[in-house]
Amino acid sequence: MSIRKQAFLPALVCALVAALLLVPGTALASNKTSTGLVAASTETETAEPKTSEDPQIKYRAYVGSKWTNWKSNGSAIGDKNKKFQIISLKLAKSSLSGQVKYRIYQRGKGWSKWVSNGARLGTKGWYMRGVQVRLTGKIAKSYDVVYRAYIKDTGWQPWTMNGGTAGSAGKLGQIQKLEFKLVPRGSTSSIANGAYFIATAKNPNAVIRLPGSKTSSGVQMTKAAFNDSSIDFRFFIRKQVDGSITLQSCTSGLYLCDAGGKVVQRSKDGTMSSRWTLSLRSGGCAFSNVQTGRRMKVSGGKLVTAAKGSRFALTRTDVLPNGTYTLTSIAKGNLLAVIDESLDKGAKLQVQKEEETNAEVFRFTRTATDTYRITNTGSSKRIEVASGSSAENAIVRQNASSGGNLQKWKVVLGEDGAYSLVNKASRKALTAAGAGNPGSSAVSSTDTGAATQRWKLVAQKPYKKGSERLGVAQAWNYAKSTTSYTNYLITVDLTHHWMCIFSGPKGNRTLLKSWECSTGRPRLTPTGSYTINGNTQYEFGDNYSCYYATAFIGWEYLFHSVTYQKNSRRILDGRLGQSVSSGCVRLDIDNAQWLYNSVNNGTIPVGTRVKIYY
Repeated sequence: MSIRKQAFLPALVCALVAALLLVPGTALASNKTSTGLVAASTETETAEPKTSEDPQIKYRAYVGSKWTNWKSNGSAIGDKNKKFQIISLKLAKSSLSGQVKYRIYQRGKGWSKWVSNGARLGTKGWYMRGVQVRLTGKIAKSYDVVYRAYIKDTGWQPWTMNGGTAGSAGKLGQIQKLEFKLVPRGSTSSIANGAYFIATAKNPNAVIRLPGSKTSSGVQMTKAAFNDSSIDFRFFIRKQVDGSITLQSCTSGLYLCDAGGKVVQRSKDGTMSSRWTLSLRSGGCAFSNVQTGRRMKVSGGKLVTAAKGSRFALTRTDVLPNGTYTLTSIAKGNLLAVIDESLDKGAKLQVQKEEETNAEVFRFTRTATDTYRITNTGSSKRIEVASGSSAENAIVRQNASSGGNLQKWKVVLGEDGAYSLVNKASRKALTAAGAGNPGSSAVSSTDTGAATQRWKLVAQKPYKKGSERLGVAQAWNYAKSTTSYTNYLITVDLTHHWMCIFSGPKGNRTLLKSWECSTGRPRLTPTGSYTINGNTQYEFGDNYSCYYATAFIGWEYLFHSVTYQKNSRRILDGRLGQSVSSGCVRLDIDNAQWLYNSVNNGTIPVGTRVKIYY
């Protein structure tokens, strides 16, 4: 497919989950001296009633092409459709001495100098990506300044405070809105249950991780560079009745415990080593172990406990990243699969012994918080409850992509470390019938917490098809002999319908990505050597929509998603591995988005060679 030059609108990079934000959690009610904030991304805490004596923080911004009015008391400034560029903050109605100081982060400029009391900070035409605010003087002893950012394509982030970073610190998307308020010290409210990234307050790119997706007890947590596509960076925080919290790995389902000064994962037991109190400190939050009283700390790249701990930041996320997984019923240890590896619409699902086929590998694609569409990687068809039926023991099957809730599943991590999957249409749980024995059907039934409704999810790459083996082998031949103007090379095999992306210089290349694709009908996709030219567009099409277009010849030949119904995410033609296009290279939408983002953010530079061949 092609797009006309006059219709081409350069697109900005679509931000991923802005998980590097320095966003603290909340103080527990038992901590009487610290300020507590709601950490759920869509919630706002109820502030204590203000009086005429309460000081205020006032703020305004230059958005689009004009200044906003002055706002205060948590009112939002900004516009999702306009560029947020300059900001000004000041204190009002305060009888306490002190100042509000602030600085901003702009991509290409880094952090600005600290300014105070009404100074204008920013640059017209430049996006603002990070903000830090703090109080000085006597007012800092009586009040906390709390604030949060609305990030492009991500939404409102949890609140941060007293010098923490709101925004992405330049790593991801730009800020579109901000809110600020002063909160008296001693205010409290509770953190929301959910999955979080846990970053160090000093370095938002240093994130706590379960190393190597290990599921065994006793594994020590480590610090690693942030990667939001890995489930190993996600921890589920759950409130307990005594006011403490637990931190549970979304990968293993095990709990973070203090074991002799090391923070390791273990099964939940009767001791308090898996319980923590969470309290806010300036610029971050602290975790204290209930049993030992020691605080969580990063030391030498590993997570330990000590008398004095580190400051951390929490950013709300989903329990699973988009990706491919196997689902094992904990009842009898059998895997969910499409019966007989069928490619047919309406084919039923069952549990079976492991066969190492793509019939038992499923792609999860997020649609809302902890909610996903689930696609079998062997058939490329989505999993649904037949007709969205709410009847008990309704059949679960695969079918062509469609809208509505029958193909959406809520994924919930339980305290036992296993997941339940609840269909949005039937409101019932995915269940292995027949006690979970091999060959038992998958059905939708009332969630009782039974073992047949509990699943272990394990990240699993799809098994290679014959076309992939041949396509990758051929791509390596070209990777060894083809030069590129950059340290990246893209190959497209028109025979096997396979696309590869290599990193590194010729002679020392690494296979970075390997994707099935669809190409042009015979002779419509040109062969030869071309380059990524920097032309990108989020969406195009007349009576259809293609997303995440990246051009490699002028404005006419593109990498982009499969086709969708106009302005929707309902697939019109999802075929891959075939010659079906008018010349462009079609990709799964997640892969098209990855390439589009990588070109727009400069990871894959303009000038990267594209080699196309039979």
